[in-house]
Parts: sequence; C-alpha cells; structure tokens
Amino acid sequence: ATGPAGMQALASSPFFPRLESLTMWFCQVGDAGIQALATSPFFPNLTSLSLTGNHIGNTGMQALGRSSSFPQLRELQLSENWIEDEGMKAFARSLFYPNLTSLVLCENRIGAAGVEAFDGSSAFPSLTSLNLRDNKIGFLGVQALALSSLIPNLTSLNLGSNQIGAEGMHALGAGIFSSLTSLYLAYNRIGDAGMQAL
Repeated sequence: ATGPAGMQALASSPFFPRLESLTMWFCQVGDAGIQALATSPFFPNLTSLSLTGNHIGNTGMQALGRSSSFPQLRELQLSENWIEDEGMKAFARSLFYPNLTSLVLCENRIGAAGVEAFDGSSAFPSLTSLNLRDNKIGFLGVQALALSSLIPNLTSLNLGSNQIGAEGMHALGAGIFSSLTSLYLAYNRIGDAGMQAL
C-alpha cells in the first residue's frame, strides 16, 4: 500500500506536468493523502482521477471541494470509500469543477441528506453521468435527486442497491429525465407498483 506519505510525495513532485490520468486503487492514501493532492499545484492537466478504496472520508471530500487544482477534471471515481453526507454537502458547494462529466460514488455511506446537497447546487454544470450504486439514499434521496438541477443533463444514472423501493420509483417518475439513455435500478425491491409508477 502506498499510504498517505506516498501520496504526499507524489503531490509534491513537479515531474508530471502533462499528466492527464491518475489511477490509484486500494492504496490507503486516506484523507491526509487527498488533502496533499488537492493542494498540489502540479496537476493542472488532470482530466481523470480514480481513487477507489482509499479510506477517503468527509475530510477528504472537504479538501476536494475547496481545491482549485484540477480545472480540467472530467472524470472522478471515488468508489469504496468512507464518504458520508457531510462530505457530499461540502463537495456539492464547490465552484471548481465546471468540466466534470462523470462522478462515481459507489459503495460509500451516502444517505438522503448527501443527495439533497445536489439540489440547488451549481457545482457540476457539465455532469452527465452519476453513479451512486450501493449507498443508502432511500426514497427520500431519490426524491431530492429527481428535483435537482442535475437531472435534465444526465444521460446515465445508477441507483442500484439503494433501498429506494416503490416509493422511490414514484419519486423518480416525477423527475424530468429528458436526456437519460442509461438507468440502473437493480437490487432495490421495486416491485410491480414501483415499475408502474414509471
């Protein structure tokens, strides 16, 4: 495992000024490592950042939310971390990700309140793909998402394994998904009533 010290070393290195893609899965970089990367001036051309399974929590998300280090970032992958509602609220207040098109947050600890942070947020005007599989947003989270400003631009939405049930499907049916081409709803106990709501 790389650990926080390894990420801090990378973040302080000026030798990759043209780097466009960085993938570090299961390296245990933690919040301290993310804070170092988020404040680094050496990755202005990064378009893809993939940090699956790195013990990133709310503090790490707050650091990313405050960061202006990745103006070109288009893809952010943060699956299998420890992100909770407070982290999502901080990230949704960011003004530094105008080009982000894909946000992957599978297998975290995000609930309805975390998704509600998207409502009224102008943080991600270019977002077209949102993956929230294996969280715990429930039907209240779906309700908030369906009413958010993100929805009209989304072409891909993954809400698998989120305990949304039939009530969540009713909420989903109230949203305006005019651009959606891919919708994943597996493992949600939707039932016939839920499908009829669509």
